[in-house]
Amino acid sequence: MKTLYYINGKQVDIHTYYSVASADYIRKHLWKSCISYYKKHPDEFEFIARFSNEENLALVLMQAYERTNDYQEQMKKLNSNNKGCLLGLLIFGFLVLILPFILIFSGAID
Repeated sequence: MKTLYYINGKQVDIHTYYSVASADYIRKHLWKSCISYYKKHPDEFEFIARFSNEENLALVLMQAYERTNDYQEQMKKLNSNNKGCLLGLLIFGFLVLILPFILIFSGAID
């Protein structure tokens, strides 16, 4: 059975599909934390909103948010989640793929 992956109606390979899904999750998480940050700091939001037009407001808000400590904390949190997942995959791969071969060839399993 072949699984087909589509993004915007265009067929893509699995690596492209999952990289886009991961980037989308990160983008949404950062946007939610950006909104949360400006709710906690309304003075900064008002200052930025006053000097930018409505079309560029989201871009300017995100650019200003990227220079905050909160943004750095969110990025550390996102990166640490990825490292934990990778470590879990490595352990799983060892237990499922490599350990049986070691046991078979060492004579532990008849």
